[in-house]
Amino acid sequence: MSKLDQLQLISNDNIFYNGTCTLRHTTLDDVKRIGLSKYNEYLNILHLDVETFNDQFGSKFDSENISIFDILSNTGAMRDFLCEALSFFIVENVFYEPKYSAFKVDGDKTTNVLGIINRNNYSEIANGILQLNFIKDDEIAPEETKNSKLKNILKKFKKGRAKLAKSKTGDSNINIPNMISSIVAYGNNYNYENIWSLTVYQLYDLFFRLNVKTQLDITGLRWAAWGKDEFDFSVWYKDPTKK
Repeated sequence: MSKLDQLQLISNDNIFYNGTCTLRHTTLDDVKRIGLSKYNEYLNILHLDVETFNDQFGSKFDSENISIFDILSNTGAMRDFLCEALSFFIVENVFYEPKYSAFKVDGDKTTNVLGIINRNNYSEIANGILQLNFIKDDEIAPEETKNSKLKNILKKFKKGRAKLAKSKTGDSNINIPNMISSIVAYGNNYNYENIWSLTVYQLYDLFFRLNVKTQLDITGLRWAAWGKDEFDFSVWYKDPTKK
């Protein structure tokens, strides 16, 4: 899998990815526009693999002979929803092309991209999208959907797995709405009017760094008053993604 570097992850710039499409950073305004439930549904389907599909649907697909792309693209409701999800995270127009059994990525004069998402590169594209949304391999959980056609499907996608909010640190308080409120309260520079321009990745990164700063401030005061042991002054710039 192609791993995006930290500079790409914390930036706002679109990323031409895998020679196929241009990934855009999802902002909090984007999430607000479609709703948190829909946003999580998009991430759910992009995170699905054959093993999880078999487990939740009672099927017996052989992951060595069939890909999750084959399964999703050959099922009408799932294929349409996958196309919708890809379209949300990709700058270019995305539509299913039956002739190639693949999704076609069709750019305009701005991006000048013409690519294909098929069984050979789908996992790579999905992984890039998940990275930009601060999600690792086992950090997705199902969310309820109001779409009756997809309701049962999406509920099964990640049944039995930990909820997305808890997957980051084991703390159910770490979710997008609560992190927004916390940063507005303690982050000084952000308020409920300007925070929506942050990307989802930036929100998580800022929250975890602010959390470290808060703890460090308290610990530092205690150490200055009563501490005798060595104090690690490098804690404030430690990379939270490497924990």
